[in-house]
Amino acid sequence: MHRLLPKGPMPACLRDFCRANPSCRNWETFYNYNAGEAYKKLKEIIFEQQGYLCAYCEEKLPEAEKSKQRIEHFHPKSHNDPTHNWTFDWQNIFGVCLGGSSDIKRELSTDTGKSQQELNLHCDAKKEQYPAKQYFDGELLNPLTMPHECLFIINRITGELKPNAMVCANALVAKNAYSSVEELVNKTIKILDLNCDKLNQKRRMVIKEFEQIRKNKRQNPKENQESIRIAIAREWFDKKTPSFFTTRRILLGHYAELFIP
Repeated sequence: MHRLLPKGPMPACLRDFCRANPSCRNWETFYNYNAGEAYKKLKEIIFEQQGYLCAYCEEKLPEAEKSKQRIEHFHPKSHNDPTHNWTFDWQNIFGVCLGGSSDIKRELSTDTGKSQQELNLHCDAKKEQYPAKQYFDGELLNPLTMPHECLFIINRITGELKPNAMVCANALVAKNAYSSVEELVNKTIKILDLNCDKLNQKRRMVIKEFEQIRKNKRQNPKENQESIRIAIAREWFDKKTPSFFTTRRILLGHYAELFIP
């Protein structure tokens, strides 16, 4: 998970709906508004802004695969707060993957006997399993407001994410319900199950890709460690948002920061 770029003003497709329906708090109403065109446009804008990455696990969600994209409300839209409309708060929504929920539907339909927990739920799908009254403000990193610094490290053998204790010790987070940022990062990993087997395997594939690229470039006698890492960082990050952004950022260290906005 990394901090998303500022969202900018509310898109016209959502703004026009809110102006026409100022008291509405029903997401289904917006979903069906204008024959569903407003919702489709909003999802398109959100994922384009995010570089077509899930805001939680950073898996790539191609523009052509809209069925794999989902709009997430960080603070649950089900919260009936008379003082704030969380359903249509532009700063409360971003794009995520299906979090394995499509796998559950497919697996359960074949009657394999597997429980939902065994099917690698993660991201928003895992978050939904927590009590409905848990609002997550301060209990989970918000990709819209988290620090720019990389708060994670990675186990290169297992692909597991862990808090970067040194960075966490000096990081500032606006809302934190715990005694430290390190604990907040740990809770985020747990709540979203960012270390489920499926995600660990995909991060290991990125690590393998990185090692293979380095191996290939080292065959050129003109290349040294620094030039190789700069070349990889430029290839991955220059005007791009690569899949598993944080994994790649960790692998390249300060060389990645040369190209990350």
